[in-house]
Amino acid sequence: MCNSSICINRLRSHSFGFSLIEMMVVVLIMGVLLAVGGPSLNVYMTNNKIQATAQSFVSGLQQARGEAVRRNGNVNFILTDGAIDVATSTPDAAGKNWMVTAPVLDAPTTIEIINSKSANEGSANKVTIGGGVASVTFNSLGGTNLGAAAQYTFGFDGLTCGTATRCLSVVVTPGGRTQLCDPAVPATALGDSRRCIMS
Repeated sequence: MCNSSICINRLRSHSFGFSLIEMMVVVLIMGVLLAVGGPSLNVYMTNNKIQATAQSFVSGLQQARGEAVRRNGNVNFILTDGAIDVATSTPDAAGKNWMVTAPVLDAPTTIEIINSKSANEGSANKVTIGGGVASVTFNSLGGTNLGAAAQYTFGFDGLTCGTATRCLSVVVTPGGRTQLCDPAVPATALGDSRRCIMS
């Protein structure tokens, strides 16, 4: 038991904060963790951007196919590098913007945009698209105007595909099937669901 003056002195002698050495140790540990984890986080973010852009692309293709079947007529999936506008856009196989267009049901000579995606949305402007064709037309049976499968490859600006940066592909077949796949997986790997199937 203590009297009031002894208890007050004990409370004053205990420090309720951090010492300078403790703070420096915490800062040092955080610096080491950031130095070790920073590059891994950057690779993760890059791969995530590639995957999100490729999945959005697949969603657009699938919507175009579904609309063609629903409308019982042709629906176009168009890549463009310019503005998303039916009147002024020109198809571009390396374009980063896409749009799904179709004739208006009551006025077939007028074309409307059903859905679109701009590369400026989010961080997709750093994602590159290679290969493929500038436009795919889906018919009322869900097939396409393609003579052979089209393969679009998604990468990242300034980076090469490899073990760290995982590039992806989207394959569209003449029958209208769309597939998100990994071009690094060999076609001979029959049991691997990530391989690109070109037929």
